[in-house]
Amino acid sequence: MGEDAEGGRFTLFFTYYVFGIAGSIAALSTILRGILLTLLEFDYCLKVTIIAAIAYIPAICVVQFAPFEFQKQAIAYFSAALVPPAVMIILFFFKVIVDLRKVANHEPGPWSVETKKRKRIEASIFARKSAVLSPEDVDAELSEEEEA
Repeated sequence: MGEDAEGGRFTLFFTYYVFGIAGSIAALSTILRGILLTLLEFDYCLKVTIIAAIAYIPAICVVQFAPFEFQKQAIAYFSAALVPPAVMIILFFFKVIVDLRKVANHEPGPWSVETKKRKRIEASIFARKSAVLSPEDVDAELSEEEEA
């Protein structure tokens, strides 16, 4: 066993102090990602994931090469692994705030495009079943609703 496995300054049990933080970061990241995916922000989630993956590189370099007391210790590697989800939380949080304000103010976004498509499909199905409106009439009514 290594010097830190038993009786060293940074034992494996010392690493467990970070587990609560790690669990919180993982949960918060999952919740925020779920909200953004519900709002159909797929492109943004992809870009943030790429940024977070890139952020891992300097974090692991710091653990490996920076001269500090946690260098090459389990807690340092574990903490470096938490950098990408932490970056994602920060970027997701601000996007969720912006998107929720847009939704509350009925501003357009990825979610509104899907809603318009769904309204057109539902109206078209209803018009065909009732034989009251033609598809052109349905589009004209939806256009009037959007303008109002």
